[in-house]
Amino acid sequence: MNVVKYCLAGLAIFVLAGCVTTQPVKDVLADPQRHLVTNFSEAKLSDSVRSALGIKMPGNVKRQVRIDSVMTNVEGDKEQSFEKQSTYYVLDNGLVRDMVQTGNNGILSSSEFALNYHGIFPLIYQSLSHSATNTYSPTYTKAISKLDKGMSDPKETTEYVFEYALAPEVQLVNFNSQKTVCKTGKWFAANTLHAALPGMALPVECEYFGTNGQTFIKIQTVFFKDLGISIPRESTSSVRKRTWKIRDVKL
Repeated sequence: MNVVKYCLAGLAIFVLAGCVTTQPVKDVLADPQRHLVTNFSEAKLSDSVRSALGIKMPGNVKRQVRIDSVMTNVEGDKEQSFEKQSTYYVLDNGLVRDMVQTGNNGILSSSEFALNYHGIFPLIYQSLSHSATNTYSPTYTKAISKLDKGMSDPKETTEYVFEYALAPEVQLVNFNSQKTVCKTGKWFAANTLHAALPGMALPVECEYFGTNGQTFIKIQTVFFKDLGISIPRESTSSVRKRTWKIRDVKL
């Protein structure tokens, strides 16, 4: 969920203001799966956010998908590649709970946990470094002012707009407002990306705008209709470019 890290960049002010709590990394890593299920549930969202999403009850997992990939990060003349293990738990209410573990040579260095809205923006998100002592507690979507629900069944060459506000759990005011505009391309066979991927895939390109209305990142993802998940393919900001290449798929 490196995509989400960019979306949360503006939250540094809350950290500096002391509005974020921390928790021991060792407690999270003792049972990452339990941490994901316990802390990234729709029950953790506010009533107003659940209402905007049209969700009354937490969803049940109907599908699990694991996608292993290599992410290449280019920043200036420096290029690095990292192995990604992404596990997606697709819920029967349309949301997706996911865990992304990053490392190299079989050694993990960081983990990300999220409850996502169709891979567009995080409803709950947390990242941590495995070498750190503590990590910040999860960040939440605190408000949703515009939600194109058509993204649950996206059409070709269509624009979808989302406006929402992010903040740490304990933050009550002055949220970090953001806007995301996504445009879809045309459907193509998913197995052209990897032989194990079923059905059709739809390219989605999203532009993310910060509180000041300026673009801070553009992200290309692919939505897999039969699986109900979106995965990143490319991201571009003013300082770096990242690309993802699928290595293995487990359904």
